[in-house]
Amino acid sequence: MAEAGVNNRSAYIRKMILDGYIVKLNLKELREMTVLLSRYGNNLNQIAKKLNTTGSIYEEEIGVIQREHEEIWQLAKEALRKLSSIN
Repeated sequence: MAEAGVNNRSAYIRKMILDGYIVKLNLKELREMTVLLSRYGNNLNQIAKKLNTTGSIYEEEIGVIQREHEEIWQLAKEALRKLSSIN
């Protein structure tokens, strides 16, 4: 139970009876991706607000968004690769 991270004994027993195993996923990439998505969304909102107010944005701001976008995609690819290897 402790290894599976289950605190409820009856839930653990039901799961083991029905499936015979418990899968515990610990994908740090998904947690990192969630943080990055939040930051990415905040940056997009700030850029959109600035663009709507001033009519222009800096190339540096676009570069930040592009880098964050690429980092999120890399984390997503790694998480999907790990998930696809689960038997």
